[in-house]
Amino acid sequence: MQNELSGRVEFIGEIKEFESGFRLRDLVVQIGDQFPQFITVQFIREDCEKLDELKLGMEVTVGFYLNGRKWDSPDGTRYFNTLRASKLEITDDKGLSEPNDSVSHSTEAPQPKKKFTDPGPKPVNDVENTSESLPEEEDDLPF
Repeated sequence: MQNELSGRVEFIGEIKEFESGFRLRDLVVQIGDQFPQFITVQFIREDCEKLDELKLGMEVTVGFYLNGRKWDSPDGTRYFNTLRASKLEITDDKGLSEPNDSVSHSTEAPQPKKKFTDPGPKPVNDVENTSESLPEEEDDLPF
């Protein structure tokens, strides 16, 4: 089942490219006003470029699938959830003309794509509502 969320663009991540060729890019959307929540949605493969047209502060609607995975680490079994983007719609393209303290914004020149070491192939769980299997993420997570 596909889900949607609507809110303000808070952060646009850099493209992470793995040795296998897999590409990943994070978008953080702020939802709610009184009790704001900051939701990270991951764009993969060729969808990473869709974020190039966004500016901080724009209002967007993002369609996504909720994916979960199990990781058997040396310290025990852990579970992780990921929101994988399936669509992006700009609902208000004004954005922020000037950066402010409440929004992450970089004034530096764009950096080249970051390279990460891909730990190699991993088993992929069956994922409902997708036309293809999605690759697993890196297992050396910082938390």
